[in-house]
Amino acid sequence: MKTKKFLVFLYTLVLCTGCVQQGFPALEPSRTLIARQTPLISNPPTSTNFPISTVTPVLLHPSPTPIFDVVIDNVTIGRQGQIYASGFGTSGDDVRHYAQWNSTKWSALGDGFQTAGNTLTVDSAGHLYTETLTNSAQGQATAIMRWDGTRWEDITGNFSKVIDALKVERISSNIPVLALAVDGEDNLYAAGVFYYPTADHTGEIPMGYVAKWNQKNWTIVGQGFDRLNVFNFVVSAAGEGYISGEQPYTPEGNSGYLAKWDGERWTQLTTGELITAQIMAVEKSGRLYAYSQSNIIAYWNGTHWTTIADQLGGEAPAVYDMAVDEDGQLCIGGSFESVNGIPARHIACWNGGAWHAIREGTNERVNALAFGPGGDLFAVGFFTEAGGLSTYHVARWDGEIWHVLGP
Repeated sequence: MKTKKFLVFLYTLVLCTGCVQQGFPALEPSRTLIARQTPLISNPPTSTNFPISTVTPVLLHPSPTPIFDVVIDNVTIGRQGQIYASGFGTSGDDVRHYAQWNSTKWSALGDGFQTAGNTLTVDSAGHLYTETLTNSAQGQATAIMRWDGTRWEDITGNFSKVIDALKVERISSNIPVLALAVDGEDNLYAAGVFYYPTADHTGEIPMGYVAKWNQKNWTIVGQGFDRLNVFNFVVSAAGEGYISGEQPYTPEGNSGYLAKWDGERWTQLTTGELITAQIMAVEKSGRLYAYSQSNIIAYWNGTHWTTIADQLGGEAPAVYDMAVDEDGQLCIGGSFESVNGIPARHIACWNGGAWHAIREGTNERVNALAFGPGGDLFAVGFFTEAGGLSTYHVARWDGEIWHVLGP
């Protein structure tokens, strides 16, 4: 991935995914997502005992809403339980739509954007953040948007100037954002990569970056990552950030890159068997989980990686998202039929000792996951069934049964 083709591929992939939506019942009181027999520990046991719920699912037959009637490809949930999603409809306008679930139906957040990325995050006040591409005199450029409850506002501000400073005399034409994240103090982080020409102008070199918005201005986090394609960025509530990417210009060819931000400096982490970390998630204690293209899932304990999965079954298996609950339990969603030999259709969870399916899982790929403040797990994707229930690409697991969104 040595040129802009990498970035174009990512944006093409983003814009080609869609989601249909369904209704979520209001969040219920906190309950354990999956029965946990062992806590998260560095050397987890191998017990595979797992109680399966015998509760009969409540059959609901939702109907699609005008906002999402094709596919939902991302979901995020605020600290007070605000549920936001993005996806596409069948109108043929190629507009990415955004909506909030209000316990009975989806409410549109504006009219959507003609070209938009696939990153969603929310702060403690319930403000939703996303990134879009806009046309300008210099070509396409990134706009970072915030939904304030009634309208979208552009908070891009001095973002381009801050990123331009990483390369002398560079003027922005397009600085794509590939990841947005919010820490415990509501600082917003944006990570991505731009390209600059080689000395002979025959090629281009990637420059990765992370920037932080303190609700007023953007500042650069560190001095950027020369010759690095950025894939992902996550941050803990305490402000510890992790970046993953790939270095395309090394003697060995492309090589993975991981680094941690401690508030003052970046420290590179060994990648171990991960090769390249494509998906990451961080729990409140700061433990980092990562998934590699090599179908390895591992966590970083501060000094080394511990592998918890190295086999995904199915046709072209892959993980598309991870989420960690308040108790440190990890759940993954994607396109797979088993994890480490344990049958699990497109969604599975690790309780610190073993992988477990969530009942019958889903009938097709899961694109994104998010935990609500009560511990319920929300999943969106291409699936039309969850736990045997008919659903329009979105479902909620309450720890015992699957629920679909109402009409």
